[in-house]
Amino acid sequence: MKLRLKYIFPVLFFFMSLSVRPLWAAIPISVDEREHRLTEMKNKLQQALDKFKKQEEKSNFQPTLRDLPNAALSILILGKNPKEAERYLHMAFHEQYMDRSDKNYGQVPWQVGHPEIKDQNAIEFTMQAMGSILTHYGERLSPNIKEELRPHLEAAFEAIRRHKVPVSYTNIFLMKTTNLILVGEAIGDTKAADEGYALLQQWADDTAVEGIHEYDSPTYYAADLNSLVVGYLYAAKPEGKELYKKILDYFWTEMAANAFGPAATVAGPHSRDYDFLFGTGGTELYFYLEGLRDQMKIGGLDFEKSLMVEGLSSAGYHPSEQVLRWAKPSEKTIFQIWGNKPGEDRTLYMTPDFAIGSVSSDYGPQNKNITVDFLSEKQPFPVLSIIPDLQDNPYGKTKFKDASGHSKPHIWPMSPVTVQSKGTILALLNTVPTHEKKAYPSLATNIVFPTQVDQIVLNGQTVHLDSPTEILIPDEKAILGIRQGQSVVAVRIFRANGYKQKTKIGFKNRSRKGLN
Repeated sequence: MKLRLKYIFPVLFFFMSLSVRPLWAAIPISVDEREHRLTEMKNKLQQALDKFKKQEEKSNFQPTLRDLPNAALSILILGKNPKEAERYLHMAFHEQYMDRSDKNYGQVPWQVGHPEIKDQNAIEFTMQAMGSILTHYGERLSPNIKEELRPHLEAAFEAIRRHKVPVSYTNIFLMKTTNLILVGEAIGDTKAADEGYALLQQWADDTAVEGIHEYDSPTYYAADLNSLVVGYLYAAKPEGKELYKKILDYFWTEMAANAFGPAATVAGPHSRDYDFLFGTGGTELYFYLEGLRDQMKIGGLDFEKSLMVEGLSSAGYHPSEQVLRWAKPSEKTIFQIWGNKPGEDRTLYMTPDFAIGSVSSDYGPQNKNITVDFLSEKQPFPVLSIIPDLQDNPYGKTKFKDASGHSKPHIWPMSPVTVQSKGTILALLNTVPTHEKKAYPSLATNIVFPTQVDQIVLNGQTVHLDSPTEILIPDEKAILGIRQGQSVVAVRIFRANGYKQKTKIGFKNRSRKGLN
């Protein structure tokens, strides 16, 4: 369900809980239970490998470059024939640009057969598994593949050095850092390793002042941890290992504090979120493997999860009980900063029944700036959020090409200014396409919310939205009420100005199941 508005408007969100639930204490998962859950993951990796090999038999096999080393790592984790891992490594680096006169020397394409995708991050992703492969499984690899890989890894370092990644680009900066450290140490390149340790310290110093820039992303926190857990596991310098631990403690403290409900989703605003409706991502797998959620239906895994399995071995990093206690359900307000500019902060008010949060600055085209998470036995359960868009695509089902050639959902900037006190948010939003010359079929500010709640009320009257429908609202100052369990949210729009036309406000439900 979405409530559609146009252009610029102040809106008030008010949330309250009708009861207080009993609290629980977060206890670190037992070693045996973690191993059981890691075995689940390994079984899924085996299924992914079986599927990958069937795809390889087809004439149009076009893997992404990162899938090849990650598949090789999966093979080694599962104790399979290392010759198969070597074959995938050969396939990956066969695609590398090795002409020193080429401006792309050392870089790799993002995907075989897709030159239209030009992503400078490709070399970081392709190298991400190499540190674990060479450090942990090097003795299982043949001398021939090690000799073959050496010039490719040295060329990769050149591409990594040319790629100027700002410290604010959290997941790629940490990936670059860990690649230099682990692969540098594995092949005896002390210069590369020392560069990596310097970058790790730079990230820590910056974050101590400005916070994690790519904040609370359910997708990219998992990518961050994938780099950090193997960095902690295999970094040779004791002081480097200790710094990795401090950074992991910092991440896990923030993640645990923002974990909501028995499903342990990352509640509140997200910097980058590809799941517009539910806000899910790989971070939930980390929650599952560390015991913050009791159950999880693990679907098909991508090969990046091999880094998660590798890093969470018994010798790997695991958050302490003290860190995990931040996840204890309670009434709390979490205030974070994610930059040094005005508005680059984040507020989340959480109770055992709901979580409501806001930011006052746009991060990027997949950010969620104002959100409400409901406690529900139905999982996954949609999050209330504000999604401005120009294509009548508030659920993010339609993808658009970005500057690198990737297809991704897109949220239009809303230039938010918010003030929040516990469960009350006052927001001023501006969705004017001032620099957009192209004509679009729709300009709307959508308040997306679940319809499978206990009650929806408009101006005191119950509204039934259990079938596809569209309802216009004549009064722009109408009050929308949503009750779910022991919580109630009220939304009031004080003013809504149209862009080049009169404002229209209304409900539009597209789901026969009433899911969103």
